[in-house]
Amino acid sequence: MFIRYILMLTAVLLCLYPVWGLVSPASYLQEILEVYPDAEQASHTQVRITAAILWISNLTLSFGLLFIAKFIKQPQTYKFAKISSIALISYPFILTITEAISHSILYRHLEHPTLTIEFSAQKLFYFVFSLIILGIYQSQQEYKRAKENG
Repeated sequence: MFIRYILMLTAVLLCLYPVWGLVSPASYLQEILEVYPDAEQASHTQVRITAAILWISNLTLSFGLLFIAKFIKQPQTYKFAKISSIALISYPFILTITEAISHSILYRHLEHPTLTIEFSAQKLFYFVFSLIILGIYQSQQEYKRAKENG
């Protein structure tokens, strides 16, 4: 199953990506500036802390992808779909929290930084996708029960 390997590779890359910020904060700062444009004066310590915090949201997404891959490998084990769905449902909320914390860390040097919490179509996609997986899980559970009961 080629799809399963793509999901696993993506999950691993998502886990490794923030490590770049821990190892090379100066180069990772350029990446951070795309999302936090006023963070130009951030110290290496601030960048490292931000990378570690953003790692939490990446781990959540990775966890969801790994359990989708596990469900593809063992489709009779519905709990993998349920676990994946829970991880993906929580991802937009965890991402929003980590972004807000990262914002406060990176903008400490500003006198009155403005915090904007964004719920985008991209974040909503993960939520909707997780509901699809949860729906598949629930329908398969009901089908399995109906089949067992005759």
